[in-house]
Amino acid sequence: MSFIILYPFTLLVTIIIEYLIILLMYKGRTGKLFLYMVLINSFTQPIATFVFNYYSENFYLIEFVITITESVLLMILLEIPYKSALLFSIAANLVTATIGWFIFIA
Repeated sequence: MSFIILYPFTLLVTIIIEYLIILLMYKGRTGKLFLYMVLINSFTQPIATFVFNYYSENFYLIEFVITITESVLLMILLEIPYKSALLFSIAANLVTATIGWFIFIA
């Protein structure tokens, strides 16, 4: 499948999966949560894809950096403690990274 077709599909799937995972865990107001997930993943996924394809194939390091970055963004946007944001980010990225690993790398 072409990268031009595959990339938007994987971005959309990532947004939906991470949104649903965080929705299950987040007890605050969820009205803007989907918008925040679109913004966060639209920022982090292109960077992760570019770095993986052109600079480093260290999947684990890239996912670690993305998880930390997304946790900071979640903390700021959702106005929650960093510990909660980090837990949300770890859970969401663990699922989507595992799916991505099996589809694209394994």
